[in-house]
Amino acid sequence: MAQGEPEAKKFKKCIISEHLHTDEFKKKFFKAWHNSEPVKTDELEVIAKPFRIGKISNFIACEKFMDAMKNELLEVKSRRNVVDLYQYEQTCDLVNAMHKMHIRLLYEAFQCDLAAWMEENLKIKLNKKISMSSSCYSDTDFLLCHDDNMDDRRIAFILYLSKNWTPQDGGALDLFTTDENGLPSKVVRSLVPEYNSLVFFEVVDNSYHQVAEVTSVDKSRWTINGWFHGPITTHRRPRPEPVITFAHPEDSDLDLSEWVADPYMSLKISREIQETVERDSHVFIPNYFKPEKYQEIAKELLSDQIKWKRVGPADVRNYELAEEESLPDKLKELLSFFKNRAIFQLLTNYTEVEFLNPKDGLEPRMTIELQRMSSGCYTLLCDEQTINDNCLDPDTTDRNNRFSDGPNDADQSASAESRPYKQSNSFDNGEAGPSAVSDVTIIPGLGCNTPPSSKEDEDEDHEEVFRRILKSKSTKSPKHKKKPSSYQQQPQQASCSKSSNSSPQKSSKAPARTFDSEDSDVSDIGDYLSDPRDYSCENSDREDLAEQEADTSSREPGTLDVLMQFHLAHMGKVEDTIDYVDPGHVEGSLINIPARDNHLCLVYKSATNVRIHKYVNHYCKGYFYNLVCTYYE
Repeated sequence: MAQGEPEAKKFKKCIISEHLHTDEFKKKFFKAWHNSEPVKTDELEVIAKPFRIGKISNFIACEKFMDAMKNELLEVKSRRNVVDLYQYEQTCDLVNAMHKMHIRLLYEAFQCDLAAWMEENLKIKLNKKISMSSSCYSDTDFLLCHDDNMDDRRIAFILYLSKNWTPQDGGALDLFTTDENGLPSKVVRSLVPEYNSLVFFEVVDNSYHQVAEVTSVDKSRWTINGWFHGPITTHRRPRPEPVITFAHPEDSDLDLSEWVADPYMSLKISREIQETVERDSHVFIPNYFKPEKYQEIAKELLSDQIKWKRVGPADVRNYELAEEESLPDKLKELLSFFKNRAIFQLLTNYTEVEFLNPKDGLEPRMTIELQRMSSGCYTLLCDEQTINDNCLDPDTTDRNNRFSDGPNDADQSASAESRPYKQSNSFDNGEAGPSAVSDVTIIPGLGCNTPPSSKEDEDEDHEEVFRRILKSKSTKSPKHKKKPSSYQQQPQQASCSKSSNSSPQKSSKAPARTFDSEDSDVSDIGDYLSDPRDYSCENSDREDLAEQEADTSSREPGTLDVLMQFHLAHMGKVEDTIDYVDPGHVEGSLINIPARDNHLCLVYKSATNVRIHKYVNHYCKGYFYNLVCTYYE
């Protein structure tokens, strides 16, 4: 560097390595890129399939500049993002950190020099707008399948900042092939993060990719990432209509007493279940099947006879589904049990919702799936109803917001407005700047920031209040018969922990109501309720609320999900996985289903509510199973 020059001017000359601008490099790249011919040298790699990817090694010319820039990034506030699609830590858009000299110089180099190089060599028209942030992935963090195809994003980029990264650390950039409908199917290529390399690709309809889960307990995957923007030239192709296979009631004889634990056959308990579903739209029933019947089923689930097939598309779901024809006898009986006309009637008794009698020419119907879950499985916030409503119009941006707002492994999250369901706030990547955030603390050694943890307040014990109210409610019939509320009240969180020595945890979310079939007085269910304040209002207040919601004549018919889980001990350190959410609800999940064997969960949901299965991380060392039945009103 010339003596006497300002430091900023010195660094500006050597941010991007000179080899990008040589005629030989540009000629080699241009030929490989535009002819879709793979090439690999020490400085350049072009991948042709499943979509075109470019990688430039030794991208930043000066190691001193890299070190200074990373030190500045440590001082930029970041926020932990946890939703169904991704889990990681991210800074605000770096346009808001221009007071940091090295960050500003990098930003300007991308906005001017690199953008001009991309236009010249990729032949893609760009404007001066770029989005750029820094992301940090630690143990169990991930970003699931998406394509980045949103608004005017044209080229995605990732600059890797972590040294000595290996395939065993996870965090690879996985590339998906697509099926005949243009939907992502399976990973066919994985790129291990290489320090000081720049990876980039054109954002197109088939640019499906993900950040694989980080599996290192002592390393963090650190990047600078974002998009070059430009004029929109194409529209997204419409997604095909999902195919739903309905089952209809079976008329074979079924002795419920052979399956269902005796207390749940009583009229008294059925009435209590009905009142709970009517009030809360869900109920969680422990020890529902007789132990010997449940154990027979659980044993057969491990049979090698069962054929499992993986289902997708990967930007919506990823798990294994049992082929019904391959099931052993006891499992076939289980599926026939839930298809039986007697179960339709029992569920009607439990919910006061009609599932059996045909109406408007529609026959009673239901769907049933036996799912096998393991590490890497999930379902995302886009079920069949959401796909039909929001994802088929090529001009709509709803689906783009849902599946492309997260960081690409250009790793950036959506603004709060573009992604409705979230469990923590995220920064806006646009040039409007970040939202207000609280102070954060820096964790030494991670190279990223994290918000401070908060200690939950303790709550006093109101168990006797539970008992008194519930005993009173169980002795009289409700004054108003109505459809379940479809959780239009406060968000609710399922819980079934039973403790006579500890106070309930303080929470703004109410638990799923739970019935104990082993208790001497089955109607006394106070031990299973963990938030007494949910019952602090008078009955008259609840009736007023019920009357406000009782105008059900204009409501669309809902559905009832019936869930049962098996072999949950194999989940290891994985926490509860099934959530019910309202995509328009900013508070996060409405109901969290706890992981418990031989528990039957009933959830009445309207067309706006969605069931998701949270990503299963690498601490799950085996298989666990979900039986999911949906009955249509």
